[in-house]
Amino acid sequence: MGMAHVVGGAFRVLGKETLAKAERRDGVPFLFFLLAIAGAIVEWFLASDSAASALSTWTFGLLLGRVAAALPVVLLLFAAWLFSSRCSSSWRSMAAVPPRPSMLARRRRSS
Repeated sequence: MGMAHVVGGAFRVLGKETLAKAERRDGVPFLFFLLAIAGAIVEWFLASDSAASALSTWTFGLLLGRVAAALPVVLLLFAAWLFSSRCSSSWRSMAAVPPRPSMLARRRRSS
């Protein structure tokens, strides 16, 4: 987690908003940062290597095709946004608890 805090601090230096230590959540953005770095290495720098090509073909290349080459940029931007944004408790509660089927079911009118 120390490396995640260092990378998160580097991204927060570039932003204009300051976050208190209790509001920093660096684990998931750091995962996206690492995926972006690994994706850039595999997709851009080792594109001619057969092992890297097979890895790309059977992971994100399988899902996204040639668009997978742009995925490292998207992941890096998403990680930067997550590093510098505040984690609100209302968003976490909505994301953590899925809606119950009874909430999704259509209510019938009683005639």
